[in-house]
Amino acid sequence: MAAMLFCVLLQVFDRYLLTLGAVWSEELDRLLLLAVGAVGMVQAFKSGTHFRMSLLQHALPAAGARLQRRLVTVLTVLFLLLFAVSGLDYCRTLAATVSPSLGLSLAAPSLILPAAALTAAWGLLWRLRRRSGAR
Repeated sequence: MAAMLFCVLLQVFDRYLLTLGAVWSEELDRLLLLAVGAVGMVQAFKSGTHFRMSLLQHALPAAGARLQRRLVTVLTVLFLLLFAVSGLDYCRTLAATVSPSLGLSLAAPSLILPAAALTAAWGLLWRLRRRSGAR
């Protein structure tokens, strides 16, 4: 977050005070935003604070609510695995694309998306296993 703040402040300083504009800082800021979003998603899944609809869960009896939580967790893991596979495919298509300012392949920073999806899926499976084994 500090790096993003630095990039934004640098952009404002360069653009409005020096009337230049550091081209690389805007691109770096977008990549950092992608990374912060991915890390935030993993942390939210890990801590169980990611948004979820619980209206049906509260209306069910305890056994039904437990089953519904497990089903939603399994479906979420499947979605994250599908997201990781399509994210890797997307990275392959970006392999030849080079960012104009930073000069690096766009596949490298885009790898954070499938990596975050796999990490979140692993965390959900771990939490599901831990809850199942606790009883």
